[in-house]
Amino acid sequence: MKIWITLFCFLCTGTMLFSQTCLENKTDFYVNEASLEAALLKLSDENKIGIAFGTDILPKGQRVSIEKKNISIGHVLQAILHKTNIEFKLVGSQVVLFVPEYTISGFIEDGKTGERLIAANIFTSDFKALTSSNNYGFYSITLEKGTVELIFSYLGYKRVTKQLYLDKDIELDVALEEPNLVLDEIVVLPDNIDSIPSITSLNKSLVDKMPAIGGERDMIRATHFLPGVQTGADGIGGIYVRGGNTDQNLILLDGVPVYNPYHLLGLISVFNNNVISHTNLIKGNFPARYGGRLSSVLDIRTREGNSKNFNLETGINLFDANVVFEGPIVKDKASFMITARQSILNAYIIPFTRKYRERQNQHGGSAYNFYDINAKFNFSVSEKDKVYVSLYNGQDRFNDEVKLTYADSSIDISKFQLQDLNWGNSIGSIRWNHVYNNKLFSNTNITYSSYNFRSRESVELVETRFPSDPSPPTTSEQRFFSRYSSYIQDYAAYTNFDYVPSQQHYLKFGAGFIRHDFQPGVFVREIETQDAAFVGDLDILDTPSDTLIEKSKNWNNEFFVYLEDEWKPIPQLEFNLGLRTSGFHVQGHTYQNLEPRLSGKFHATKNLNFFAAWSNMTQYLHFLSRSSFVFPTDLWVPSTRTIAPQKAWQVSGGLELKPAKNWFFSGEVYYKEMNNLIEFQEASSILRINAENWEENVTVGRGWAYGSEFMLEQKSSIFSSWIAYTLSWTKRHFEGLNQGNVFPFRYDRRHNLKASFLYNLSRKQPKKVQLSANWAFGSGTAYTLPVSEFEAAVDTLTFLEPRNSRRLRHYHRLDFSVNINIYKKWGKQMLKFGVYNIYNRRNPLYRRLGRNPNDPSQRTLLEANIFPIFPFFSYNVKI
Repeated sequence: MKIWITLFCFLCTGTMLFSQTCLENKTDFYVNEASLEAALLKLSDENKIGIAFGTDILPKGQRVSIEKKNISIGHVLQAILHKTNIEFKLVGSQVVLFVPEYTISGFIEDGKTGERLIAANIFTSDFKALTSSNNYGFYSITLEKGTVELIFSYLGYKRVTKQLYLDKDIELDVALEEPNLVLDEIVVLPDNIDSIPSITSLNKSLVDKMPAIGGERDMIRATHFLPGVQTGADGIGGIYVRGGNTDQNLILLDGVPVYNPYHLLGLISVFNNNVISHTNLIKGNFPARYGGRLSSVLDIRTREGNSKNFNLETGINLFDANVVFEGPIVKDKASFMITARQSILNAYIIPFTRKYRERQNQHGGSAYNFYDINAKFNFSVSEKDKVYVSLYNGQDRFNDEVKLTYADSSIDISKFQLQDLNWGNSIGSIRWNHVYNNKLFSNTNITYSSYNFRSRESVELVETRFPSDPSPPTTSEQRFFSRYSSYIQDYAAYTNFDYVPSQQHYLKFGAGFIRHDFQPGVFVREIETQDAAFVGDLDILDTPSDTLIEKSKNWNNEFFVYLEDEWKPIPQLEFNLGLRTSGFHVQGHTYQNLEPRLSGKFHATKNLNFFAAWSNMTQYLHFLSRSSFVFPTDLWVPSTRTIAPQKAWQVSGGLELKPAKNWFFSGEVYYKEMNNLIEFQEASSILRINAENWEENVTVGRGWAYGSEFMLEQKSSIFSSWIAYTLSWTKRHFEGLNQGNVFPFRYDRRHNLKASFLYNLSRKQPKKVQLSANWAFGSGTAYTLPVSEFEAAVDTLTFLEPRNSRRLRHYHRLDFSVNINIYKKWGKQMLKFGVYNIYNRRNPLYRRLGRNPNDPSQRTLLEANIFPIFPFFSYNVKI
């Protein structure tokens, strides 16, 4: 702690004017083996001048011996401070001692590809100063004058050490090289470099080696093995973080929201792992720069593309085939990366469904297809300016055809039924990075994001009757058509600034505007017979479809401004202070909210940290779903005059401990409250949600969640593992549900234990053969059973037990895989094979109750286990 000693001296004759400063006054001065502090105090006392300094800037143990006569005070000060980097200046009538500071700034990049590296570590050899590169590879670190040894490191790269003498600001771009041999995914960092509380960086290289369903490497599925993250059956249905819903997760691709990040009902994500460079999961300590969701942020950044050489990577697994092509447009100035992924599921689905229909005396079959295309271009306009263009498009399509025929002596019936569903995301962004100076960096974005769903159903019925008399046969034809569509589109512009004024402060601030375009749902039905045709929706049959679509559109405006400061008042203590203000304009009404954020960390010892955080969040969008699976018919809807924005606050605290080399333990407790949640009313029976009826069929309530999370990691060159355990409670309360009583959330799992292991069979470099395994255990999820049914005049009424009052049996699953790496001069091959769900405990509830799993009221019972034992493989080649 700085101890400022300020001594003031006034001249005896106050009316006397000096033509020279007190530093030019002559003096006699003598000290022998005195400390710097003692010498300075003696000089001040003998000459009646004020000298201000902090004792922490004085080198400890340094002594001086001086014997000078008739010499200026300024020269005496120079002699005292001769072997230090301390300087002095006259401020008013006193002398102020200080250590000049200079800034080193620049970009960290991959020496082989030229891509800028996110979250690279920059620190001094004594670990007294440290920082990391931002999302665009820029760093800025301010250090005291003198000789410094600066170390640059990044996961999987060789460290670079720079010896510098600081007497001015320095611009320094650093290229990190991968080692000649492929090393483990372990980088030994200084013990006092720690992650921000509740923020977890996912290691892409380690995810590639984990067992994966179908062999599809997937970043979102990797989050399932982190504490505080719940999932549906066998990982299907999205992620639920600390008691929140799936819609409360802000999932970003290069800073742009993705509204439906899943294929195959949530089985795999839309993110091609080959193009991902960096991923962060934020669960509780929300920095002010993030907003719009209540529970978590999954920030996924993609690679920029190789600006030095052309590369080709391709792979195949049981689900899809993929390819990545990248290279320079102008060497070291501009590059591109294009990747495509195409499913191969129809090779299994079409023949299987056709044979199944044949056994049912039917004709036809089903088909399912998905694809993803990513493209990224970047251009270095100047040394201080860089422009990025990012594009993504992904679509799913399901098609089902059934043809039924029946004939006898009196009638011939032919029925053809077609169902066609299309859904997907489209994303685009233009980013401009600009370096104003060595302390100020900006990123300006213009983005577009959309999710759309379209369905088409048709039934064609041809009936021919053969009368018994000689009359000719009569034929009637009927055609039924229906179309349903919904979408959400965002147009956004925002700018962010990073400002590093000193070692103690790192400021981030910015503002943005989002234009939301909603179409919550339009259903159009057409019936065509030999005699008449009409067009309409379920309720207004004579309204043209174009009018319905236009009527359902809903435009809303969202805006935000934020400021956050990473403040380190002393080396042992650091804070993240933030404030975000946001607004949402809808139906002539504007919601405005302040969202303060606060977190802190105390470094008690070299290997022990304590941390705490408090966050306040607002979400202006809601999500409507009737299932725990991720169905394309699920809808995003805006807050309205009657449906207020969702709000939450969360407090958490814990510790981080490094008990031994290569071991890391963390524990955290949390409490979260959520308000203005929406659910369908129990009496709601609508089959399709649309713009006209959704508000009438929902009820508003609140929720809360609390628990504790623990994680133990061990890393070595032979064996690496982590174990995550979560103990949690999650409740909901809606006046319109469960007779107004509190009930458990459907993913209120009391215990969750997850473990992941990686073992290198090859003891020498490079590691050619690796074994990996995942094990997951979870308490049973909550569900509701019907207790009786009553046949009414119009419909069947089902009476249920108290909501979510029963529990499925506990669930556990073991996955195993073998990774074989083959290294050639021309590139690398990676073969993965294994078994998903090699051991599981299936729920016997159906057999015991004898109930029908196709009954929608019992759909949640299917969530015990989805998959039997499922072998998988994948093969990747990189040239």
